[in-house]
Amino acid sequence: MSRKSFALVVMALVSTGFVGTLALAQDDDEPRYWDVTGVGPNDVLIVHSAGSVQSSLVGLLAPDAVCLKNLGCRGGLTQKEYQTLNQAQREAVLRKRPRWCQVAFGNRRGWVARQFLAASAQGCVIDRRI
Repeated sequence: MSRKSFALVVMALVSTGFVGTLALAQDDDEPRYWDVTGVGPNDVLIVHSAGSVQSSLVGLLAPDAVCLKNLGCRGGLTQKEYQTLNQAQREAVLRKRPRWCQVAFGNRRGWVARQFLAASAQGCVIDRRI
């Protein structure tokens, strides 16, 4: 499977909510900006100081937050794991190694669970200060 085909499959899976934590290389496969997704209208997305739920709170994001600058992701499945493991095995890996992404918003930076991020559909302006 080519990188482009793999990226299209991942986008389809993420948009359906099937998989939100795949590990993709930090290059053209990941967007420059994220939008928050999958957070209830009366809820918030917690931003952590590190890629772990045990880390301290940095901030909170609204369920409709957009244009979070992508500073890179880690954890999750490798492309090889995605291609070779069955669904049960993938889920087991993701429980052990969830995917986290570092984002910049306003003048803050922090880590959020990848499952709550989608490639931004907004026309985000690059802020060179971040």
